Amino acid sequence: MSWHNSFTSETLGRFDQVFAAAQAHGWIGTGSSASILDVSRQFVDLVATFEWSKAIELGSGGGIPGLVVAMAFPAVRLTCIESDLRRVDHLWWAVHLLNLENRVSVIHGRAEGIAHTPEHRGQYDLCLARSFAPLPVTVEIASGFLCTGGRCVVSQPSRLSTGLARAAALDNLGLVECVASMSMFVGIQRELCPSRYPRTEKLSRRDPLWNVSRET
Repeated sequence: MSWHNSFTSETLGRFDQVFAAAQAHGWIGTGSSASILDVSRQFVDLVATFEWSKAIELGSGGGIPGLVVAMAFPAVRLTCIESDLRRVDHLWWAVHLLNLENRVSVIHGRAEGIAHTPEHRGQYDLCLARSFAPLPVTVEIASGFLCTGGRCVVSQPSRLSTGLARAAALDNLGLVECVASMSMFVGIQRELCPSRYPRTEKLSRRDPLWNVSRET
């Protein structure tokens, strides 16, 4: 039996609507609701291995994996960040459709700017990201949101591997990598991110903290 069969038939039906709407706009890939839910399974399995209660998701888009994670863990709170206003409207509609409005909120804006605001700086014990930006850019932005001991959980292309430059760059952010896999990055914020990070996305893309093509 698939893990998401623990959701009620009503919940699965509502996810059908959320995913169909996102697919209509091209925000998520084609496929059945079951296959789309399974995209989030690795996130759900990973975050189940440690304690957390307050999460933020970068570039929530069509709602994967954030809304699925929120539904799988009824006691947690989630903030979704999205810069595209059409996707913000979709997310708010999905949040209400899934009856998550009491513990899921949506913010319209740029994540690298929001990470410097007092109400969000260092306030989360989990940051999620899927298909948001290159890994160096994503972790730089995520680090600004995390409290000491918080986790950053990011999907990454299978071609990436660990390297000395990457470890040194993460150290500059106060992060240490704790899970190295071919498809996921998990880091722990051992100390609060220095105030100079994150930089603007334009600058972090132009001058990334490490060069992924040189990882060994």
